[in-house]
Amino acid sequence: MQDLKRINSLIDSARLYCPEGSDATVAAKLGIGSKVLSNWRTGHKTPSLEAQCELAAIGGVSVPTTALLSMMENAEGLRQRRFAESLERQMDLEGNANPVLRERIRQITTSHEIASSTIERLARIDETRKPKNKSRETLEAVVAQLDPTDEIQAGAAKMIQSMLDAFPPTEEAEMKVKTQSKKVNKAWLNDHVNDTYVKLAQKEGYRARAAYKLKEIDEQLGLIKPGYTVVDLGSTPGAWSQYLRRRLSPSGAAAGQLNGAIIALDILPMEPIEGVTYLNGDFREADVLERLEQALDGRVVDVVVSDMAPNLSGIESADAARIAHLVELAVDFACNHLKPEGALVVKLFHGSGYSDLVTLFKQTFKVVKPLKPKASRDKSSETFLVGMGLRKAA
Repeated sequence: MQDLKRINSLIDSARLYCPEGSDATVAAKLGIGSKVLSNWRTGHKTPSLEAQCELAAIGGVSVPTTALLSMMENAEGLRQRRFAESLERQMDLEGNANPVLRERIRQITTSHEIASSTIERLARIDETRKPKNKSRETLEAVVAQLDPTDEIQAGAAKMIQSMLDAFPPTEEAEMKVKTQSKKVNKAWLNDHVNDTYVKLAQKEGYRARAAYKLKEIDEQLGLIKPGYTVVDLGSTPGAWSQYLRRRLSPSGAAAGQLNGAIIALDILPMEPIEGVTYLNGDFREADVLERLEQALDGRVVDVVVSDMAPNLSGIESADAARIAHLVELAVDFACNHLKPEGALVVKLFHGSGYSDLVTLFKQTFKVVKPLKPKASRDKSSETFLVGMGLRKAA
């Protein structure tokens, strides 16, 4: 009976930290069905220790350090990183400075960051959630070149390999027996691990260094303010939404009270962020746009930020057209949903079609600012365009 009361107390605590405060949202955050959660409530089934720890983490309930350590070491991928973050928070609360545990947490979060960034950089996943065959070869080469004797690199290799195992190669790939994999630049991996913004992201709890690109743009132009409604397009892995969430928090916290609304959308799955409404879908599809509009529930948007990027083919003219299409869709959405004084931030790349997109922005907005934040790598052609204040339609 005591166990049942404790389980229900954990679920009730988790509900307080979910946007809609319902059992259904708690179940969704755990990645389980509502019926499973209902069975936990009634005592027909007992959640595993791992599930209990996850409930506690969602609800801000203290969990014994030993239990979290056990869960962290037995989990994989994103779940392992989530337990590592929970363990770190618990140690902070307890004032526990155990250097061995702290180093292990750092290893896990760094491994995850390498794996995530490598996958994002080298293997954009297509609409069917399967890595393209060339990307598969590249990722296999990454795994082969990571040092198995280095705990951080070994952890990254394990995470990348688990993703590859989840998506077997297509028939076309299996036929190319003698295809030679591309070589991976070890210098890039080394630079990434030692990158100032990567280290800062790990220290401050951001999922990716990209958070500092938006942070610099916001600090320079003062775009995000308390009470705003913000739409984050191309949100995965969630670093921009994390930054927005902190900006809309009265205390700048990653959890707790939120003064405003954030709606995030991406074709790729994204781990939940407290207070952020996430929609999974392709922004190019009409039904996904309709779902986004429903989530807005009649609210006018203050700022739209877009980090959307297409699957690149390597054919410059085709890739330029795909990038332009996404930017044009973001501009169209902004024209229909932004407040007159609202702003749009988009990512694009110098090259074919760039000047046409700048012209489109100048035709649409009163003020247009091209920016390349310091967090954007020097060698990258990536840049950002900010439009502020909609021009009145002719």
